[in-house]
Amino acid sequence: MKKVVMIAGPWHPVPPIKGAAVETWIYEVCKRLLRYQPHVISIGSNFHPKREFKDGVFFYRINFGKLYTRVFKKILGWDVYSYNDRIFKLLKKIKPDILHIHNYYNSKELILKVRKKLPFVKVVLHMHNMSSKIDSTFPEVDCFIGVSN
Repeated sequence: MKKVVMIAGPWHPVPPIKGAAVETWIYEVCKRLLRYQPHVISIGSNFHPKREFKDGVFFYRINFGKLYTRVFKKILGWDVYSYNDRIFKLLKKIKPDILHIHNYYNSKELILKVRKKLPFVKVVLHMHNMSSKIDSTFPEVDCFIGVSN
């Protein structure tokens, strides 16, 4: 069975605790995938386990410790083991056929790594809202889904 990995930005866990329309969309669509083995990578929370299999979906949640966030990200301005790095480590283990990235503007570095080191993976970038951060320098994807009239 082919594997699809859905990636949410680092704002809300999947499934969301409250609100978070994009994360709800990811969860609801993954529960209904019949021909693919769905995997979801999102930010962690205190209300979800780090790894979980629920409703036929594999969940991987990335947590950042308070010390890491305070010292490296806020005080020093470094992100030595970034969200993208952690996602890529999981992707190497999962070996997906399709990578579906949702509303994550900082995915440029991740897409470049996937193109270089996992060239067999099809990449879908799905922007659920309007964005001016996607420009001609953004790496090529196999499918772009965006907002339109």
